[in-house]
Amino acid sequence: MLNASSSVSCRLEGFLVAMAACQMMYSHGVAAFSRMLTIIYASKHIFRSNICLWSCIGFGWLFSIVIALPYLFLDGFTCSTSTTRTFLSYYTLFSVLLLPAMIVGFCNGRVFLFVRKSTRQVHAQGSSGKVSHERDVRLLEIMIVTFTIFFAGWTPVLLTQTFGNSNSLPTVIGACLQVLPSSTVFFDVACLIYTNQPVRRFLKQLIVRHPRNALVNNTLR
Repeated sequence: MLNASSSVSCRLEGFLVAMAACQMMYSHGVAAFSRMLTIIYASKHIFRSNICLWSCIGFGWLFSIVIALPYLFLDGFTCSTSTTRTFLSYYTLFSVLLLPAMIVGFCNGRVFLFVRKSTRQVHAQGSSGKVSHERDVRLLEIMIVTFTIFFAGWTPVLLTQTFGNSNSLPTVIGACLQVLPSSTVFFDVACLIYTNQPVRRFLKQLIVRHPRNALVNNTLR
């Protein structure tokens, strides 16, 4: 009875960990797919609407939950049973690393080909077409850079937890692997804030406004 309860507990923990990892990895796929629709099918309003955006986000969440379901029925890396050379190890490698990379690569590839093809039409469209073209290219570059860094930061940790024993690694390397994912997430967030002017403006107003409010409150007191 105790073994069964322990098995269920570790499987639930494995499911939650795998689902969180899938949510983070497939969020890049959702962003790439949504951006592909808005760039390639810019003339169709439905693909630029909030309904399409929220539908993509909801599908990404649902897909991540479904992808992580095998962890509820098999002993994963959170259980005492080793998963080395088992179906679940290679399933994790494909579902958490390879499949999101394939989705992002496909979407960005389609956008790249579309932007390259539309380059010939930029001069005919005038200055507005040139601005739109440059914006799409810049956004594509940002998405590729952020996903590449995010993918490189999480791959070593996922591989060591899935196929090997992280306790056998030197302390320094193990500490670096634990810090690497958080560092890549911080870099991605900082990069998105730096490249997004409305967000920068909002944060600047938020930071500048608070000291003024605090000064006014202290004066009134």
